[in-house]
Amino acid sequence: MATDLGDGAWRTRLDEHDRTTKSAVEHHGGRVVKTTGDGVLAVLDLPTQALGCAKTLHRHLRHQGIEITAGIHAGEIEARGDDIAGIVVNIAARVQSTAAAGTTRTTAMVRDLSAGSGFDFAEVATTELKGIDGDWVLYEAS
Repeated sequence: MATDLGDGAWRTRLDEHDRTTKSAVEHHGGRVVKTTGDGVLAVLDLPTQALGCAKTLHRHLRHQGIEITAGIHAGEIEARGDDIAGIVVNIAARVQSTAAAGTTRTTAMVRDLSAGSGFDFAEVATTELKGIDGDWVLYEAS
């Protein structure tokens, strides 16, 4: 998209993306930790908040002509000043990297903690995640 739009229009599109994302994350009770070029790392207190935020972002950014992927995992994070780190962050990033445009991928932990919430989960893969021990069952949330 950056090549098609050119630098100026791409910067404007990224600014719109970042404003939309920050607004959605805050609306769902979370905070944006940092932007990663055309991506965002955010933390929310509950998996259902993260799922609701991803759903909102898919809808709003689609109207801006942007199809996103989202990856959600739940667990303890390590604070590093205003940044975060730890295996949970790595797992979420690896899960996100398996998602197709327009979808939200989660781990079984998110599915289990969201039982009864109204979100549906379809098993889509059992896979290894780079640098993470074991096989992981991944779900597409809707």
